[in-house]
Amino acid sequence: MPGKKKTRGLTPGRKAVLDAMVHVEDGNYGIPATIREVMDLTGIASTNGVKDHILTLIREGYVVKANGGSRCYKVVKRG
Repeated sequence: MPGKKKTRGLTPGRKAVLDAMVHVEDGNYGIPATIREVMDLTGIASTNGVKDHILTLIREGYVVKANGGSRCYKVVKRG
């Protein structure tokens, strides 16, 4: 079947994004990370790359999206 391969679980990229989000949340009194903060901590070159990882983390139950704003992604399960 052509197309993207579906991978479940934490790949190294997803783990890096999740770890960066946890690091910022822990250092900001529970305030979630922005996409740019995650980019800076992981070295991922584009906001779209970070968003793709976050969307996968949402589907797998590690992150939830709150209403609007630049800090709308909250870690609910640590890897």
